[in-house]
Amino acid sequence: PIAYAKRVVSGFGKSLKQGVRDSFGHAVNIGAIGEFLPNSGSYIDLDPEKKNNYGIPFARIHSRLGDAEIRRLRFMATTCRKLLIEAGAEIFEEYGTYDAFSAGHVFGTCRMGEDAATSVVNRDCRSHDVDNLYIVDASVFPSSGGGASPSLTIQALAVRAMDKIV
Repeated sequence: PIAYAKRVVSGFGKSLKQGVRDSFGHAVNIGAIGEFLPNSGSYIDLDPEKKNNYGIPFARIHSRLGDAEIRRLRFMATTCRKLLIEAGAEIFEEYGTYDAFSAGHVFGTCRMGEDAATSVVNRDCRSHDVDNLYIVDASVFPSSGGGASPSLTIQALAVRAMDKIV
């Protein structure tokens, strides 16, 4: 309700509270999730200037959308817009990943693969460079694979990695 209120209802205090009561439940949100495939313009590095209090550089996420991703985003936005219009909704707000980078789950930052030149860990989540390092989270996925939660896949990878360690 708070995130909704900040975007939909004006006012402060009692007027904000009443506005939320009057309008909450009378809005709908529609969205779509598409896969973002790996590309050389999307990577993480360390910021050469910005550092935390301990002098450790902050990580920077570089994300480049290719032509296929842009076409997919346009298709999803157009389809969502059509659904709302056909349902008789008044569209008062529209935004997406094209407008501001966001991700519910960040994938691919320590990609899994057999080639150390293009991946960080092997199929068992073991680092190509550090023998006793295993990385077991969504960062080892080559791509998102869609909108489902990655939790069960991460758990399965963790069980497999632990079997290899044992």
